[in-house]
Amino acid sequence: MASSIVIVWLARGLLLSGCPAYPSPVGCLQGLKWAVSRESAGKMAEVIQAWARLPGPQSSESLNNWNWFFDWFSRNIFLEVAIVALLCIGSCLLIVGAIRNGPGAFTIRAFLIPAFAAIFGVVFWFFSAPDPRFASGFLFSLGLLLSYSGNPIFASDAFYYKKRSD
Repeated sequence: MASSIVIVWLARGLLLSGCPAYPSPVGCLQGLKWAVSRESAGKMAEVIQAWARLPGPQSSESLNNWNWFFDWFSRNIFLEVAIVALLCIGSCLLIVGAIRNGPGAFTIRAFLIPAFAAIFGVVFWFFSAPDPRFASGFLFSLGLLLSYSGNPIFASDAFYYKKRSD
């Protein structure tokens, strides 16, 4: 099911712009009459990345250095209160759950796989175009997963197992 959604999404991108994942220049088909050039797609990706880091006329300056980070952080920490609160609460609950369950507690794969997917999505988002609207799904998922995994209410044998010390 998931692969069919991805295939349809990639086909849509090819039909609209000639690039399966526009504005990424990877995979752009130059032979199509309506296709956007690879250079144009790459330039648009840079514009989106720069604007996500530092909106305004000076946005292109953010592509070559990290001077944009503190401005970005101060702008987004207060605008995205729900996401920040969820991530903080989730992290605190994760610590409480780890303390409560002891040093030998490991979470099962049903948690780890979605958690790694959410973490990978957040890292990719941050380095590509760190505007919270582009990653709200990954950010909320990560916060909810952290809250769920660390919450002592959900800590049972179905979700945790202890490493046997035989």
